[in-house]
Amino acid sequence: MRLPWIFLLLLAALPPTYGQTPASLIANGNFAQRSPNRTTPDGWNPFAHEGKYQVSVDPTGGRDGSPCVKVEGAAESANGRAGVLSRTETFPAPRGLRASVLTRGTSGRRAIVVQFFDAANPKEIVTVQSATVPGEDAEWREFTAEFEIPRALRRKPIQVIVLLYLYGTGSCAWDDLSLAPVTQVELKVRDEETSPYLIRPNPPDGAVVAQNPPDFRWRPEKNAETYTLQLCRDPGFTGPSLITEEGIPLNCYNLSRPLEPGRWYWRIRFTDDEGQHSSFGRARSFEVPANAVQFVLPPVEEVLQKHLRRDHPRLYVTREELPALRARRQAEGKAWWEQYEPLLERLLKAEPAAEPVDCDLRGRPIDLEYFKIDSRLRAAAGQVSSGLWNLAFGYLITGEPRYAEGAKRYLLHLSRWDPDGATGFRSNDQVFRDLLIKSAMAYDWIADTLSPEERAPIQKAIADRCRIMYRIYATDNKILNYPLDSHGQSNIGYLGLATLAIAGEVPEADEWTAYTIRVYSANFPPWGGDDGGWSQGVSYWKWSCSFALQYLDALKSATGIDLYQKPWFRNNGLFKLYFQPPWCGFSYFGDTGPYGVDATDKRNLERYAAVHRNPYYQWYADLVSAPPDSGPYGFLFPRANVPLRPPVDLPQARVSNDIGWVAMYSHLYAPDGVMLLAKASPYGSFNHSHADQNSFVLAAFGEPLAIDSGYYPWYHSPHHKEWAIRTKAHNTILVDGEGQKEMEITARGQSVAFHAGKSYAYWCGEAAEAYAGRLNRFRRHILHLRPDAFVIYDDLESPQPATFQWLLHAAERMEIDPARQSVLVRRGQARLRVQHLLPAGLNQSQDDDFGVPPEARGGSMPNQWHYRAETREKAASQAFLTLLQAFREATPPAQTGRLVRGEGATGLVLGSEVIAFATPGAPRTRALGSLRFDGAVAASRQGAGTARYLLVSGTRLQHGATTLIASSAPCRVEAGWVGGSFESAIATDADANIRLHVGKRPTGVRLDGKTLAPGKWTYDAKSGTIRLRVAKGEHALSVVPAGVPQPAPAGALRVTVGPEEMKENAGISRTANNTVAAWVMLRARQGIYRVRLSGEGATRARVWVGKETITNGSEVVLQGSDFLLTEVPIGTPLPRIAFEEAYQGKSVPTQPLAENDPRLATGLKIEAESYAAGLRGTPNIYSHRTFLSGGKGVSLTAVSGQGCRWVVNVPKTGRYLLVVKAATHEPVVERAIRIDGKPAGGNPIASFASTGGYGTTPQEWRHHVVCDAQGQPAAIELTAGEHHLEILTLSGLLNLDYWLLIPLEE
Repeated sequence: MRLPWIFLLLLAALPPTYGQTPASLIANGNFAQRSPNRTTPDGWNPFAHEGKYQVSVDPTGGRDGSPCVKVEGAAESANGRAGVLSRTETFPAPRGLRASVLTRGTSGRRAIVVQFFDAANPKEIVTVQSATVPGEDAEWREFTAEFEIPRALRRKPIQVIVLLYLYGTGSCAWDDLSLAPVTQVELKVRDEETSPYLIRPNPPDGAVVAQNPPDFRWRPEKNAETYTLQLCRDPGFTGPSLITEEGIPLNCYNLSRPLEPGRWYWRIRFTDDEGQHSSFGRARSFEVPANAVQFVLPPVEEVLQKHLRRDHPRLYVTREELPALRARRQAEGKAWWEQYEPLLERLLKAEPAAEPVDCDLRGRPIDLEYFKIDSRLRAAAGQVSSGLWNLAFGYLITGEPRYAEGAKRYLLHLSRWDPDGATGFRSNDQVFRDLLIKSAMAYDWIADTLSPEERAPIQKAIADRCRIMYRIYATDNKILNYPLDSHGQSNIGYLGLATLAIAGEVPEADEWTAYTIRVYSANFPPWGGDDGGWSQGVSYWKWSCSFALQYLDALKSATGIDLYQKPWFRNNGLFKLYFQPPWCGFSYFGDTGPYGVDATDKRNLERYAAVHRNPYYQWYADLVSAPPDSGPYGFLFPRANVPLRPPVDLPQARVSNDIGWVAMYSHLYAPDGVMLLAKASPYGSFNHSHADQNSFVLAAFGEPLAIDSGYYPWYHSPHHKEWAIRTKAHNTILVDGEGQKEMEITARGQSVAFHAGKSYAYWCGEAAEAYAGRLNRFRRHILHLRPDAFVIYDDLESPQPATFQWLLHAAERMEIDPARQSVLVRRGQARLRVQHLLPAGLNQSQDDDFGVPPEARGGSMPNQWHYRAETREKAASQAFLTLLQAFREATPPAQTGRLVRGEGATGLVLGSEVIAFATPGAPRTRALGSLRFDGAVAASRQGAGTARYLLVSGTRLQHGATTLIASSAPCRVEAGWVGGSFESAIATDADANIRLHVGKRPTGVRLDGKTLAPGKWTYDAKSGTIRLRVAKGEHALSVVPAGVPQPAPAGALRVTVGPEEMKENAGISRTANNTVAAWVMLRARQGIYRVRLSGEGATRARVWVGKETITNGSEVVLQGSDFLLTEVPIGTPLPRIAFEEAYQGKSVPTQPLAENDPRLATGLKIEAESYAAGLRGTPNIYSHRTFLSGGKGVSLTAVSGQGCRWVVNVPKTGRYLLVVKAATHEPVVERAIRIDGKPAGGNPIASFASTGGYGTTPQEWRHHVVCDAQGQPAAIELTAGEHHLEILTLSGLLNLDYWLLIPLEE
């Protein structure tokens, strides 16, 4: 490891000296000697990195009034640090070193760091060791740490540099340092978090594990050769339950047998290279519940000897499975293969691309020029990797030798490339790994055709790249010790995939295979836990998950190990389902672009559905509008025969505690519902996460309203670094205009509380730690008043008075109402009214200034708007109480919120509903309006058939004279009338006797889906309460009161497309919202259809096809395989739904206008790129054809139903010709053109003949006039004013430049 340049400069002032070992190896350790021209003690030099620090000498600040060194300041990044350093003379290496020092400090982290050098090479660090001073010390304390001499330096003359560090923001002092040699070092398990990025012990103390046995991980110990792991039911580690596993090579382990349910304890020790054992470290406890998922990994040695296949193929398919796979080509995979086979023929004819030696990216600054070179690099490498991979797959499926010969040609060509060159890891790790895994797969698939002379260079090329990656992650950077590396975790999986192909054939490959199995099995994922979360965000999930599944499937086929059975992989599909549903067209919480779900998301969920036979995952995959995978994975893993089921009966809110994210929905299953997501993540703002703790996003009726602001041109581009990752770009809080720490794992949040049911959903996040000392408390309470209102209560406390800024971002300009202290967000027909009830007198403002504009890398980056509500006066504590109401433009809410203050509580009244939040320091019993409660949050709405109430972390809730909740233990309860029954979600911290107000005598009570016998519950008519006992934990209660008529069945769903009745995958279910949902798959010819709803339930039904809401008479695009879902209130019959093709008959050709036609100069021009909205997608606006009008054009794809809408202001009533300037290379393309919803010129379908090309030159563009049904230019009657012009794709690709409305002479 080379010394950083700053240390080289410092060392110049510290010439090495030589002599006998003194009592203390550090000169001037008491800091008493200081020359007149120095600011630091003689022999000591200051250093500071990435922060504003001051390093000085306090002449009388030591414990006895002597001098001491002071370090204080503020970090400006995750790596901010400062201190002093001194270098020793040369001395013979003892067994170890003991450092003793006096120190004190507040905030930040203090550490002694020792850098070891061979005296023969005093500029090259051999190793670094550190010892962290635990906690904070207002007074002086003595701290001692021992450092073992590294193995490579034993019995040699050495030097060391001692560094006294302050990490982060804070202050500290140091005095009386001594560094003494020791002849015997007591080996101790330090179990020390020397860095917040270091691996975290697992299971953590007190954990309840979801996997049996759990994955064991621990912090690395210096000079550990092997480890010993002990487990026992007894905390003293005695008795028959004791398990001892010795000789463990890495600081992770998977037991090869399950554990008995119950409480266990675990601890580790280590053994050094001389066979000396350390003492055992601290013991941690964990609980194995009876329902924990059993995952037993065989010993890795056994895997290599008995389970790892040594024949070929072994990746994704085995020799025994190959005949069935090949047979699929002539059966269910025939259509897929017919589309794939032409690619093989093209690759056979092509020559492999030359090695792109001029595209080495090492050392290049990342800017737009970098990406141009990167594009050339990927094109050349991708052509070769595609050739060898696809041709090898062609041979695998067909057995045709010509494909094997073609793949061999590409593989041998690649074997001559330099693995450390332009396609090397340090140039572009993504290109490097793509070449590695595809060449490994190709080798495996054609191995039986290779001669020994051909195998050797191919194996060597694969092994060379594996060796590089193994050195980087197993030796240099230790991905096991520092796992928070997004590329690194994917690369370990890819290393494992590649080594599986050559294991048993290359000497080191078994070692690499064993390493990756151990590390991946015990450590993946680093960014989430058993709940299945992925803290890096929904966009990076799609790639990281896809890469992981490639390794899982290869590992399963080659060894039989099935990592899919681990809890994270079982639950990971829920992360995507809840945090980016298939209908969601945008992304948030981390590095991302302005896009929604895509083909990669579809394939990931499709794979999970197949493995776990999960119908909800299959619903997700089928709802994503994306083509099937056209590469080898698409054939290897086709859609499984899994019945799909929409998540109508799943909870409509979910918290992923492992990553601190929460999701709240009115209808998870409906694209036009209301959605709020928020986060308070323990993973900080590091890597692809942003400084956005306690932020939220909100969408309603298919539109993003409260958005994550900013774009992601590339990692740490100026816009990304200065805007997108910063707190100011997110819907959270600033303190004196300052936000949270960026790129810092310690900028943590915490999900404090969550409770949800059918009436309410509640979550609380804490984010003060993220603000680098600016806040002592930031509790954000979010209460969902289902279905469409939210209350946010922000409780803030700062160490000194400050102003606070409440942030909100939107895609369009907002409307501020200072009189009501509110702001209105608009998007399409969706609206969000945000009303600040606390504090009064806010300064409200908005702008559309990013500060640093997004760098253009293609694609559209529309402007965004940024709103602030700022307190006028500084205060050390502050509360924001905000009401958010989502609604459609045509149906604004009737009520606004009214602030109410009470005894120990603050809240609001909304109509007949009262919402209360306990204030800091409140008495045990709080009062607000008509509510009395002893919890943290309470709410109640009274009314016949609409009553509901909520209590969080309390035992009693009273509304007026009525007791709603009384519990013998603290509980979280939400309850209310939903769909004719009384539904309640209950969570208690202990077994509890509980009373709930129902108001009517029950005829039946169900707890957790089981009917309770009358003796298990009682009803008190006087108080109207039901009494029962519940066990500790979470429960669902349903009560059917007497006298309430039970709804009749909804009947059967009847859906027709033309004359055909649809019955495939039909289902019906009661929903989590106590409605009835029914669904069916539609199989029809692709096209645009008109919908007719009939029957008694037609007016009360909600209907969706795919991601689109449909109503009676509306048009919908059917893609050939579409999912229909309808929902009706309980007791309402299901509607009858019929689809008929909307555009039938022959199209009418448009007529060309001569380019010199004088009328072209008289028309009203509407630029294509000025469209107001995309229809069923966002058509691409491009700017590379500068000769177009306005320098831009619009591409309308061949996907049926997609199109654009323009808003046109017609200046004068009259008749007009409608002309469009367009280009297409296809013989005929068809479009529906409408004005104000009616066919332009009365002609439902217009066709365009080929213009000679896509429009790459001016000569390939033509003016086309829209014609009437007789084929004559249509005279279109238009009134003065606003009109809507629409174009919809029926077939073919069409590029647009502009429209013209040409007035006709009267």
